[in-house]
Amino acid sequence: MKNILTIIFLILFPLVPVAQTTISGYVLDTNQQPVPFADIVLQDISTKGAAAFSASDEKGYFEITTEKTGSYEIQISSIGFKLFITNVLNLEGDKAIVLENLVLTESSFALNEVSIEGKKAPIKRTIDRTIINIEDDATAQGSSILDIMERTPGIIVDRENESISVLGKSGVNIMINGKMNYMPASALVQFLNGINAENAKSIELITTPPAKFDAAGNAGYINIELNKRTDVGYNANFNTALGYAKEKARKNIGTSFNVTEKKSNLSFNYSLLDNQLPITGRLSRSLIVNEQPLTTTVDAVRDNNRLVHNLSFSYDQKLSEQFTLGTTVTGYSNNYRMIEFKNATHSNEPSFDDYYETTEDNLWKNVQSSVYLNYKWKESKLDFAVDYLKFDNDQPVDYFVNLVSPQSVSDLNFNSKKSSPFTISVYSTDYENKFTENVRFSAGLKYIVNDFTNTNYIYREGIMDNRFVNSSQLDEKIGAAYSQLNFPLSEKVKVQAGLRYEFTQTQVKSLLDASIFVDREYGNFFPSVFLSYKINDFNNLNLSSSRRINRPAFTDMAPFVFFVDLEQAFEGNVSLKPSYTNNFQLDYRYKSVNLTVQYTDEKDVISRFQPSIDNSSGFVTIRPANVDEQQTLSTIISYSFYPVSFWNLRLFSTFAYTALKNNAAESSIDITNSSLRFNMNNNFNLGNDFSFQVWGYYNSRAVSGINIVLPAGALNLALQKKHKNLTYTLNATNILDTQRWRFESINTVQNFYQDFDVNFSPPQIRFAVSMSFGNQKIKQKQLRKSEEASRVNL
Repeated sequence: MKNILTIIFLILFPLVPVAQTTISGYVLDTNQQPVPFADIVLQDISTKGAAAFSASDEKGYFEITTEKTGSYEIQISSIGFKLFITNVLNLEGDKAIVLENLVLTESSFALNEVSIEGKKAPIKRTIDRTIINIEDDATAQGSSILDIMERTPGIIVDRENESISVLGKSGVNIMINGKMNYMPASALVQFLNGINAENAKSIELITTPPAKFDAAGNAGYINIELNKRTDVGYNANFNTALGYAKEKARKNIGTSFNVTEKKSNLSFNYSLLDNQLPITGRLSRSLIVNEQPLTTTVDAVRDNNRLVHNLSFSYDQKLSEQFTLGTTVTGYSNNYRMIEFKNATHSNEPSFDDYYETTEDNLWKNVQSSVYLNYKWKESKLDFAVDYLKFDNDQPVDYFVNLVSPQSVSDLNFNSKKSSPFTISVYSTDYENKFTENVRFSAGLKYIVNDFTNTNYIYREGIMDNRFVNSSQLDEKIGAAYSQLNFPLSEKVKVQAGLRYEFTQTQVKSLLDASIFVDREYGNFFPSVFLSYKINDFNNLNLSSSRRINRPAFTDMAPFVFFVDLEQAFEGNVSLKPSYTNNFQLDYRYKSVNLTVQYTDEKDVISRFQPSIDNSSGFVTIRPANVDEQQTLSTIISYSFYPVSFWNLRLFSTFAYTALKNNAAESSIDITNSSLRFNMNNNFNLGNDFSFQVWGYYNSRAVSGINIVLPAGALNLALQKKHKNLTYTLNATNILDTQRWRFESINTVQNFYQDFDVNFSPPQIRFAVSMSFGNQKIKQKQLRKSEEASRVNL
């Protein structure tokens, strides 16, 4: 009750009128150009104590509000400039003081040219998202977006299961430049692994999305902002990197090009990944078969060859003062081929190993296109958008097994063929009206059509195995409507509230016998509320609440099979149900310290790769399943500071407490777990355009259904040199070889235990070169986005 009264007091306190003085002005250099991020201090003349603080924005503007009265002065400091002190200001309360343009002079002497580079804050909190800047992150050189996400606070990347979770929750939506990407999770992981981090500006975590966003995805959204175009003119970037580990190479090439005229804008990004790094793994499995204990150990080595192309193109044209027409096209292909060699040892025949050789070809390719029309008049705007995605996946797998026993030696050959083409069409319209300067209303409609076909066949010695034959089709339609209102309660308290309704029809049927696997119709309301309280220039408090839905992916529902060995296989689950989540989140910022606390209550949790055991045959099936309930309390704290002038230290830590319950007879679960993720980035400025980085992370135990993900981490080093328009970076990643994917499964009801230990990222040396040309100093402006997925800023 004390805590509730405290929060109410904090919210209502700004409504009480208090005499205040507002001091504002612009900070410029001698060329009349704005000086961004300058430190502004209001100092008492008599005590020399600091009464208030602020900082100039990108336009050089600053504002300080204080309740103090008396004689004060403003002190302004910025790297590369002399300290500036104003004349004495007499503060009387209830008075606005507008200062003339304040001009700073350079502190250096005998220089022909002064070059000033302003770096953005590494992490920023707005009313509905956390923004992590990676433009000035030297660790991005030679890395992929997936590598960066892997060390981002709050994000857990599971490369083996090809999934991404945020704050301990699955069901993440990925946006590129605010544009929704509709690829399935299994394709998204490799898609992100093929985008060079040098082409990206920032990563935005939207864990409690507003009503304007789709309600799908219990963990919210991750928005990746790629490099953006300039106001007028052009710029471009070219980068390449070569990595080496275990006598294999990983090669990256990427380029971006941006050009803007008065009425048109063009942006182009392309990247190529050629990854041949090997994968090693070990599996240990124990269970009871026909009332006898059996332990199996499998050791595997996989030779990989993955070639990924990523392409994005956008263009918009201003047809008139009111109309703008634009288009965006993204293309992706992932050609993967692997040969895996495995040895399996069984406790009942410890002297005889079975030998497996598996060859897999996996070709993914997709194109997503969008056309949008924007119409603006007075304080209103209307947007129309059509999106279309075409995706194909072909996955033939050949298995050769050599079975050895005391009685005989035999060979078994079988293969599988899987094809999964699908299309997604999205039609949306959004309306926004600005009633006053601070009150904004928005509303919209959306209609999505999903069409997905999946076929899977298995042949043993050339003969079709009817137990695994399937051909199924998904037909899904989703209709949505929303409204949202942004308004202030006072000068310091602002509110964003919205309501969304979505209706879903899903049918999955067999194309072999016309039987129906899934036939569902359901509609739900999804409210969201955001409350922003600006305590002062350095203290902000945000409260938010939203309801979400996580619909099962058809790739999880559709029947398929992939064999680990003859006693274990991965399959789909046609009985999966959607899950629902209620989110409550509090965010607090004090200067460069950011704190986030989130509580979620999720029903019918979709948990991937849950084991099901047949104790009579000993066969283990790994499939996604619904778990009754999961409650999670998560805390993220981030802090960036300079211990000394040449050392920038960024600290991120995530703590999560999870309680998971499931009452199914065969997989009863009652698990509680506390997990910790700690990230640390150190950047040392060595002078002469040299810098040295030390960064790493640690993950403790975490829960994933019946599975427990075991601790992992990484320590990495980088040396960087900048010379004119070139940047050279030498990286050493995972130098302790501790970045391993390890998990264990325990089912006491059926006496089952299994653990995995897979090494996807062996210690690696990488050398990267980045070159920029064109007008890099022109101020950037925001890439035009389709409003169906754009964010709302307060």
